[in-house]
Amino acid sequence: MKKLLIAIALLSLTKVSAANEFSLATSPYQTILSWFDQGEKLTFAELQRFRSGRCFVPHNTNTVLGSVLNFGEKKESDLGPGFPAGKVTKKMGIYLSLDETHYDTWVPKQGHKKHFLTHGDWDHYTAVSEEPTLNWLYDIENNNRVDNKFEVVKYSDYYVLKVTNLISQTLNYKGYENNPYVAKDAVIYACYYY
Repeated sequence: MKKLLIAIALLSLTKVSAANEFSLATSPYQTILSWFDQGEKLTFAELQRFRSGRCFVPHNTNTVLGSVLNFGEKKESDLGPGFPAGKVTKKMGIYLSLDETHYDTWVPKQGHKKHFLTHGDWDHYTAVSEEPTLNWLYDIENNNRVDNKFEVVKYSDYYVLKVTNLISQTLNYKGYENNPYVAKDAVIYACYYY
C-alpha cells in the first residue's frame, strides 16, 4: 500500500494540468525546448510589438532571466534613381535582465514603437530571415564571425525562442557569470514571451 501511495504521489507531481504549464518532472529549460520543437512557423509581421518573457539556461534551473523580445526597422535613405529607394531592413534581438520581472512593467508602456535596438546594437545583428523559421544571427564582437543563432516559433499563446551557440567559446552573457566554455551547437537560452 505504501508503494502504491508513493507511485500515485510521483504521478501527480509529473501530471501537467494544461499545455502551458511546466511539468515538475522537467526543468523550464527542457519544457521550453519541447515547446519549440512543437511550435509553428511565424513571420516578422506577427511580432509587431515588444514581448516580455523569461529565459532559462541549461546548467542552472534556478536561473530565471527577465527578457524582452524586440525588433527594429530601418529604412535606407533615398540615394537617387540609380539605387532602389526605400529598402527596409528588419532586425530582431533580445535583452536580458537578472531581475526576472524587469521588463514586465516596461513593455506595456512601449506600445507599438518600431525601433528599440540601439544604433550600437544594430550592427551586431543580421537581418531577419523567415526561412526555415523566423531567425537571425548575432556577432557580439562585430568581427564578421557569427556567435549565436536566434530562432522563434509560436507555441500556443507564446513566442518561443531558442538561442544556439555557433562557435565553441567562453561566454560572458547573463546567466553565464562564471564565464564557462560552451561547445559549438549548444542551446544556451530557452525563452518564452507573452
